[in-house]
Amino acid sequence: MRRSSAEGASKRGVLLCIGALLLWGCSTPSTPPVVDRSVSEIPRDGIHEVRAGETLYAIAFRYSLDFRELADINDIEEPYVIRAGESLRLRAGARLGLRHDAGAAPRDAPARRRTPPQRAVVGLPKSAELKWTWPAMGNVVTRFGAESKGIDVDGKVGDPVRAAAAGEVVYAGSGLRGYGNLVIIKHDERTLSAYGHNRTLLVKEGEQVRGGQAVARMGLRGTRSLVHFEIRRDGKPLDPVSLLPSR
Repeated sequence: MRRSSAEGASKRGVLLCIGALLLWGCSTPSTPPVVDRSVSEIPRDGIHEVRAGETLYAIAFRYSLDFRELADINDIEEPYVIRAGESLRLRAGARLGLRHDAGAAPRDAPARRRTPPQRAVVGLPKSAELKWTWPAMGNVVTRFGAESKGIDVDGKVGDPVRAAAAGEVVYAGSGLRGYGNLVIIKHDERTLSAYGHNRTLLVKEGEQVRGGQAVARMGLRGTRSLVHFEIRRDGKPLDPVSLLPSR
């Protein structure tokens, strides 16, 4: 009789252990999906204050705007020179308040700049003629979709990150949230490409680059080595895989 009771208690103990393990397994959080938090929503007042190191192209990229439209709204001519502390309208009709920054004279809007025309990028093709190449040789580990404005291509830290087409570097820095060290290249009057999460940048703003030229060295996002790659046309993200050559 005692033996039977002991066996029953032992079985109940085993069942309780199994149940606890199952509950623990069910409650263990799964790996969260990759969510693109790099694109910012336009502020309610429709105004962006320029920070040190920002370019008009980078600001347009941040808010998924067409850089030409942003320049037009703010009456800024090529080569789109802006300065830290200025306020830019992100949409037509936004009202600029007076600035009260220390040492800065208040004004209602950025001054119109009469500057020489931007130099042409030698051999720069039209949008329909752009010949795209892969920015890195690894596998696509994050695809374009509702949760990502581009793709992630993996590799090793230090691998070359290459310009996907010929163009002019219009941003090289780390001021855009969610991109780390970032390069943005202008390919024509409609098309930009971006290369994020680099360890080292190899180009500077204003530099002309060839398709396939190394513009950065691959870095990390979290613990994974990759480059985040985007293509924007008229400010809107496109699926890079639909434009890149098959491989």
